[in-house]
Amino acid sequence: MRDPQAFFADPVERDLAAEAWKVGGNTDTDPFFTWYAPHEMMLHMVETPFQKQVITSRNWITAMRDQGGPWGDTGVERVKAYFKQMYGRDFPVSNTQIGNVEHFFTSALMVAISGTFFVLLEAGTIDYEVWLQPVAVALTNFSLVAGWNNLKNNWKQLTGPDRQGIVFMLMNSNYSSLDIQQFLTVEPEVAPPGPLPPRNKPATPPTAPAISGKTVTVQGGQSLSSIARDLYKSPELWPLLWDSNKPKVPNPNKVKPGMVLQYKELSEFNPTQIADARRRSPTWKNYPL
Repeated sequence: MRDPQAFFADPVERDLAAEAWKVGGNTDTDPFFTWYAPHEMMLHMVETPFQKQVITSRNWITAMRDQGGPWGDTGVERVKAYFKQMYGRDFPVSNTQIGNVEHFFTSALMVAISGTFFVLLEAGTIDYEVWLQPVAVALTNFSLVAGWNNLKNNWKQLTGPDRQGIVFMLMNSNYSSLDIQQFLTVEPEVAPPGPLPPRNKPATPPTAPAISGKTVTVQGGQSLSSIARDLYKSPELWPLLWDSNKPKVPNPNKVKPGMVLQYKELSEFNPTQIADARRRSPTWKNYPL
């Protein structure tokens, strides 16, 4: 399931990453969305909708951390106000959690754009953060102290450690070297050469459980977990949605735009069913991407 929340253990970071990914797929989700010029320029450097969504998602989380605006004056204020107004929920986020999500999308953006030239782009980023920007800050403010403070802050951003104690960028972090490659790529299904081996007759699909008749249409960039986040306020509850649609979605990682899925309201499930869905949430890893 190509959803960023799967790469976060912290529930707040999962929800924030899911929201960034959602806005990345449709900027109308955030009525005050604004573009950073460099991100907007990067859109012309890529071709696939997936790459564009990575860039836009990083733009959103970076703007939430950096840009003042209608949502608040600081990153924490902005994110809290956003979730309160959009979803009516208190969101206990910290600067560290926002930074971890931004780190993930930064690595995703760098790999998505540069591919095998990741190291060169990484080197250019390091050069900017530890040399060009501190010098510019010092000259602009006529203050060596301001430049030094900027350098210290940038160095902390570059070297981590991240939430798992892994160095973020200078040492080619876990995000950029492992998880991001999994996030950005889906192995194609390749037929073996020669005649296909005989296949067993597929088992009769299970009968879908009784449902309340409500439906939702899958949009581009959505998955069961992102839809569950919209319907049930938690991406971990995607099994509740899947249980009602297994005949048409045998693999929970493969829902397609245009599919019409049936669902129940969260109030129709008992606490045992909800707890069981949370327990089954990690099982998406057992299915092909």
